[in-house]
Formats: sequence, structure tokens, C-alpha cells
Amino acid sequence: MTKPKTLEQLRAEKERAETRLAQEQHKLERLENRKKFLEQGERKKRTHRLCNLGGTIESLAPEVKDLTRTEMTELMEQI
Repeated sequence: MTKPKTLEQLRAEKERAETRLAQEQHKLERLENRKKFLEQGERKKRTHRLCNLGGTIESLAPEVKDLTRTEMTELMEQI
């Protein structure tokens, strides 16, 4: 038959569990921050690519600068 744990043993076990929980919560927070960082990087790359594409279009056809968004969309659909 197993001996019941003493109050001191239970406190030590509780302390270890709380420490482990804090470590795992911190690890989760770091992973969430990493995910957010990577997602932001992808958005920045897309924005950069779209700005470069728009700049190229404007440099090749300066008259598109005066088009509204709707007019530009219609023009792109025709191409």
C-alpha cells in the first residue's frame, strides 16, 4: 500500500506544476508572437509587390494615374 503524501510533498508538487504551467504559457506566447511576425511579413511582401506593380503600370502608361479605382479595375479586366 502506498504511503499518503505529506503536506510538504503536495506543496512541492503544486509548485512544480505551477512552474511548468508558466513555462508552457510563455512558450505558447512566443509561438503566437512568431506566427504574428511571419504573417505580418507576408502582408508586407504582398503590399511591396502590389506597390511595385502599380508603379510599373504608372510609369509605362502615365494616363492611368487619373483613373478611379473602378475605372482601373475595368481596364485590368479587359486586359
